[in-house]
Amino acid sequence: YEIRLSLVGSEMCIRDSLRSAKATLKYILKGSKEGESFHPSMTFFGFQYCEITASEDIEVLSLTGEVVGSATEEGASFVTSSSSINQLYSNVMWGQRGNYLSIPTDCPQRDERLGWTGDTQVFCRAASYNANVSAFFEKWMRDMRDGQRSDGAYPDVAPHSWVGYGQAAWADAGIIVPWTIYLMYDNKKILQDNYASMEKYMGFLSHQKGDGYNYNGAGTNYGDWLSYEDTERRFVSVCYYAYTAQLMAKISEALKTDDCDAYAAKAKAYRNLAQEIKEEFQTRYVDADGDLKQKSQTAYLLALKQDLFPTEEARKKGLETLTRKIAGNGNRLSTGFVGTAILNQTLSQFGESDTAYNLLLQRGNPSWLYSIDQGATTIWERWDSYTKEKGFGPVSMNSFNHYSYGAVSEWMYRTMGGIDIDETRPGFKHIVLQPVPDNRTEIPAGQERINWVNASFPSCYGDIKSSWKKENDGAVSYQISIPANTTATLHLQLPTLDYVVEESGKAAVKAEGVSSITFMNGKAVLELQSGSYQFVVKKGK
Repeated sequence: YEIRLSLVGSEMCIRDSLRSAKATLKYILKGSKEGESFHPSMTFFGFQYCEITASEDIEVLSLTGEVVGSATEEGASFVTSSSSINQLYSNVMWGQRGNYLSIPTDCPQRDERLGWTGDTQVFCRAASYNANVSAFFEKWMRDMRDGQRSDGAYPDVAPHSWVGYGQAAWADAGIIVPWTIYLMYDNKKILQDNYASMEKYMGFLSHQKGDGYNYNGAGTNYGDWLSYEDTERRFVSVCYYAYTAQLMAKISEALKTDDCDAYAAKAKAYRNLAQEIKEEFQTRYVDADGDLKQKSQTAYLLALKQDLFPTEEARKKGLETLTRKIAGNGNRLSTGFVGTAILNQTLSQFGESDTAYNLLLQRGNPSWLYSIDQGATTIWERWDSYTKEKGFGPVSMNSFNHYSYGAVSEWMYRTMGGIDIDETRPGFKHIVLQPVPDNRTEIPAGQERINWVNASFPSCYGDIKSSWKKENDGAVSYQISIPANTTATLHLQLPTLDYVVEESGKAAVKAEGVSSITFMNGKAVLELQSGSYQFVVKKGK
C-alpha cells in the first residue's frame, strides 16, 4: 500500500505570503515494516513552522530541520546587556544564514529567491562582520558580470532573471560590493577582476539624463524602497552617482601599484566627476540658504554621507534638521531600504550616537525591536509584517526573512563594539577602535539602557576583541585585544576634562604597548601595538 506524507513549509502558519511557491514536499512510503527515512536533496524551504500530514496512521519517530547555506565561516560574536538587542543580532544572523545560499537571495521562502542587488549592497558590510564572505562575493560578482548588459548596466538581480537593469542603489552594488570586500579582507583581486566591468557601468551612468534617465525608466524605479516618507527617486539616483564616482576614485588609488600612471589619472578623473556631480546636486537640490529642498530623513542622510552640502555650516544645519526630525517623530525612523542602511552609521559619523542609540532601543513602529516584540526570529521585509494587534500585513509582499534592515548590525560592530577599518590599510592591518558607550542620561519611556557590550571579530590576522562596561562609580572599563602583526588606534570618550585613562591600574601613557596618547575633542586617542589591554576611564583624584 501507499502512504503519502506532506511537509508544508510555512511562515508563522500562513502560506499566502509565499505567493505561487507551493512550499510542499510529498513522499510516498514504500511500506517497509522496519521503518524508513527520507532526506530531500533537490530543494530547500524557508520556514518558521512546519506541518506534517499523512493519508494513513503512521508513527513519525523523528523530524530534523537541517540548516542549508553556503560554507561561509562564522566566528564573530556580539553580546550586550540587553536581551532584546541580543535577539536582534540573532535575527540578523539567521537572516543571513537563510539567504546566503550560493547567491545572496532576498528571501528563502517565497516565489523569488533572487539575488537582489539593492538588498545585497546595503547589507554587504554587515555580512562581512558576521561571517567570512570574501569568496562568496567573488563568485557573486561573476554573476554580476555575466548579467551585465552591453551598454554597461548591471542587472537588478544577479544571476540575471526577468527583472530589469541599472536601478540606482541596486545596480550600484557592482561597485559597492567589491570595495566593501577589499576593505574588510584586503582582497585586491576582487577590484582587479571587476575594474573593467565597473568602468563600463560608470560609462552607462554617464549617458543617463532626465528625471527618468530616459532609458526604459532605468535608475529611478525603486528609490528609498518601502520608506515611511517620500524621497524623490532621482534625488536618490544622483546621490548614488556621486557615491560610485567617489568609490571609483578610491578603487583607482588602491590599484595604483598595478599601473601607477594609468590608475592615478583615472583616480583624478573620478574625483573631478564626483565634484561635478556635487555641484549639479547643489544646483538642483539645495536652496539659497544651503538647506535641502528634499526634507526626508533619507535625503539628509544621503547628503551627509556623500558630503554633498555646500558648506560646513550647511552640513551642521542639515545634521540638526535630521536629528530634530527623528526626535519629532518619537525617536523613530521613517527611512526605507536605502536610508535605514546608513542611518545609525551616519549619525555616529557626525557625533550623534545618542540619537542612534535612541533609534536602536525604541520599541514603537517602525523600529528594530518592534518586530521582535511581535515575535520575529529573523529580519522582516516590513517593520509590521505581523502585529499581535492586527495580524498579518498585505500578503502580496510580506516576507518574514528579508535581511536588508539587518544592516544595523554593521553599526553595532563599528560603533557599539567600536571595531572599524582604516581605509589606508585595509583588511584590519591597522585597526580603528572607537567604542561608543550608551551615554544617554534621559531614557525615553519604554526603553532600556545598554550597560555593557562584548564584541569579537575574526580578522585575517586573528581575533579583534573590544568590550566595555559601565561601572557603578561612573567609570567605564574597556578590554581590548589586538592580534599579532597589527596595530590599532583606540579612541576613548572623556566625559569631562578631569577624567583620566588608566591601563591595568597605572597611567595609560606608561603602559606597555601604548606607543602614544593624545587628548583632543573630548577623547583620548591611543596608538597601540598588538596585545591585550584593560583600560579604565574615570575621574581623576
